[in-house]
Formats: sequence, structure tokens, C-alpha cells
Amino acid sequence: MLSNSMDFAAINGEVMKVVVDDYRLDRQKCVGFMLDGCSANLKALDTLKMNFRIATGVRCFSHLCKNSGNEMNSDDTHKFAGHLHTLLSHSHNAKDLWLQETGGVAPPKPPSHRWSSRFERNDCLVRSWQQMKSFVNKFTSADESKSKSAAAMRDMLAHVRPDNIHQELVLQLEFVVAADVGIHLTRATHLLEGDGFLGLALSLNPLLPGQLEDKVNTPNVNALVREYANSLNVDENVKLWLKKMALFHMHGVRYHAYARIGDHPGAKEHATIRLFEGARLLNFTFVKGHQLEESDVHILPEVLPFVTPTVVAALVEEMDAYNVAAAETDAGCDLWAFWHDNRLKLSAWYNVAKDVALIQPSSAFMERVFSVLRACVDDRQEHCLLDRIEAAALLKYNMSQEY
Repeated sequence: MLSNSMDFAAINGEVMKVVVDDYRLDRQKCVGFMLDGCSANLKALDTLKMNFRIATGVRCFSHLCKNSGNEMNSDDTHKFAGHLHTLLSHSHNAKDLWLQETGGVAPPKPPSHRWSSRFERNDCLVRSWQQMKSFVNKFTSADESKSKSAAAMRDMLAHVRPDNIHQELVLQLEFVVAADVGIHLTRATHLLEGDGFLGLALSLNPLLPGQLEDKVNTPNVNALVREYANSLNVDENVKLWLKKMALFHMHGVRYHAYARIGDHPGAKEHATIRLFEGARLLNFTFVKGHQLEESDVHILPEVLPFVTPTVVAALVEEMDAYNVAAAETDAGCDLWAFWHDNRLKLSAWYNVAKDVALIQPSSAFMERVFSVLRACVDDRQEHCLLDRIEAAALLKYNMSQEY
């Protein structure tokens, strides 16, 4: 059992005892670790990189998305949404009124520990803003705390700031910015937590700080600017102010992303981004538009320690055949269908691709294994021998043990 109070030597000894002595993990076959968890676990995982020299470590980018999303919180939106959840909690009458005013839209749920749940709440409010206002205005309750929350929401919506800007507009802008940024973050998370190939994680580009600028796709912000401008017939300066404020509210997530995955050597996850860049060489759609040269192949051992000089020589030998195969394959072809079809002709590239496929940028890849096992075996293990997946897993494990 690890704890934060343990020093490096103690953590290293405990980890190596479990991994090498108990589980007998072969150092020559281990290609990667998911560097995810609490601080004690991260210390332990860092020791694995030292002892397993050909393995690479990847941070969980799903958590990066979650932490980036947390930077979008503001005190005003937090208070406003908190009051709304107070109104809806443990009240059938409130939920019925919400359904009546919104035309059957499900009331927003309180966010869980996953940031995507906060995005769902924000997106619901953005899409039902006027209906939400009608709900708040009609809400009544004998419960003192609910009545106070409803009054606080009405005050926030009616307040006019000293600069003559309605507080409702500021609230609405903060919610729509959070919803628009949330679209990019949740799409990136869904990509990461799927079964996709590591090289395809370069689709994270919408998350990169350079993309969260004035040209980022913000449909809800644009809709709010149009609605506000048309209703009040405001001039262009007001429109520019709204867009400027939208970028201001993005500052937190942009800075957080830049510090971790920005295009600079000081980025905290610079090594993982380099790993992504190397892994994309195994994606034939990338090679289709960028014919490989020998210098490209030499990137792989820099980011993938298990790619030895012998493997590099074999990759270079097959490079021209890989370029031809990629050029002749339709871009819509499934990635693994391509590698299966070319596994004999491009055996060296195929073997590296299989290893890279095991290195995933999300801890959900490993957590899915536990979900499968839990679905196969209930708490009393009544279905253990009835499920072929579980039976096969148990059989393979038992056959690998020495008694």
C-alpha cells in the first residue's frame, strides 16, 4: 500500500516487488504505462519508467480535458446554477413546472465529478434560457431556502451593473462560452475514451490553446451576439465588446492548455505531444498526404524507446512499400483493416503499430477492462463460469501461474 509519506526508495521497492516479483512482468515486453492517479501513484509510476527502460509513459488526457474545463468556472454562474439546483432538488412540483415551461426538456442535473456533466448542465441552460427565466418567475414554494434561491435568481437576472450592462447578459455570455468550449472538450474526451488509435489523438487540435482564439468555432456565442444586436439594434462596437468578453472568459482554459500541451518545449506534457507526433506515422491517412522519408522514421526511436536500431532498419527497408500502400488505399478505409491487409508486406510496421495500439492517452482504456469484468461477474460470482469472456480470462490467467 502506497502513501504520500513514503520516500522514493520505499515506493520504488514496493512497486518493483509487486510488478516484478508478484506479477513477473517481463521488462522486455512492457511498452508503456498510463501515468494516472493520486500523487503517491504518480511517484510509483515514475519509478516504473526508470526500471522499464524500453517503456514509455503517457499521462491521461481525459483528465487534462476535465481539468481544463474546471478553469471555465465563474462565481456568478456557479451561484446562479447552484440556486437553480436548489429549486429543482427533491421537488416534484418544481420539476413539473420546469417541464411545463420548457416543453418537456429534462431539468438539468447537478454536476458530478466529471466535467462533461457540467457541460451538459450549461448546454441545457443555454438552449432553454428564456424558458428557464419563465420557470424562475413562476416558481413558488413554502420552503424558505427555495424561496430565497428563487429571489436571488430574479435579482441576478434583473440587476443592471454600474456600466449599464445587464447582469443577465453577462450571465448568459458566461454560460454560452462555457457551453462552446465544452463542445470541444467533450468531443476530445469522447475521442480519447473510445477504442481509437493513439495517432488519431492528434484530432485533439480543437483543444490546443492556439485554436481557442478568435477563430474558434463558437456557435452559441455567435447566436447570442446576433440575438442581442438584433433586439436592441446596437452598433458594431457592442458586438466587438461581446466577442472580446467571450475571449476573456476563455482565458483560463487557454492558459491551462498552453501550460500543459502548448507548442513550446516548456509544456508540461511536451513529451506526450511528441509521442502523438511519432505515433501518427502509423496512421496511413497521414502518410497518404505526407510521403515518409528516412528522417521521419528516425523520429520513432526518439519517442518510443522500444523501437530499437534493428527495428528502425527494417522500417526504413519497408518505407517505400508503406508509402505506396498508403497512397493506393482509400482514406475511408478502417485503420486496422489497412494493417491487417498489409501485415505480411509491412511486417515491421505492423508489429510497431500493434505495440503503439496498446499505448492509449486515456485511463478509460484500462478502466474499461474492469467494467467488462464487473459485467461478467456479479458480486456473488454466480455467472463466472457461464460467461465465455470471463471463463477464458480465468483460464488464461490460471495457466500462466506456477503451482
